[in-house]
Amino acid sequence: RFLIGHGDIYSKLNKSKLASILGLAPETLSRTLKEFKDRGIIKNKTFIDRKLLYEFIKEELEEIDINQ
Repeated sequence: RFLIGHGDIYSKLNKSKLASILGLAPETLSRTLKEFKDRGIIKNKTFIDRKLLYEFIKEELEEIDINQ
């Protein structure tokens, strides 16, 4: 969700600072960003494919619904 509303901030901060803002361990953030890069959601520091990001979030929400 952070990337949807604050993609511009993502491009300006280093991973440690971003992890701190989000309340995550830097390692957790790095794994998540790597997954996003592998899926093509993050192309580079300045381009986030919002369509792919929305699809990812939808899949994750459907997975939660299935498992409950």
